[in-house]
Amino acid sequence: LHLGALGMPLDLLAQSRSLRDKTPLLVAYQERIGTQQAAIDELYGLLGRQRTCLLCFEADLRQCHRLIVAERLHAQWNVEAHHL
Repeated sequence: LHLGALGMPLDLLAQSRSLRDKTPLLVAYQERIGTQQAAIDELYGLLGRQRTCLLCFEADLRQCHRLIVAERLHAQWNVEAHHL
């Protein structure tokens, strides 16, 4: 299942490819994710019904927008993410 509302917006994604340090983009993403509560709620609802994975392709998980989603789940519902 792909929750597009939680994805990196195309304008930010295009910028991220040319940056080594993605911190400014992650800050911008964090601001945008604040408007996506319905998608966060949908993701949380899936956690109790099926195995759920946030797939990340970043070499450094601290540079991945999915970490922000995981942190949001933790802050709201104490969901623990396991980084493989």
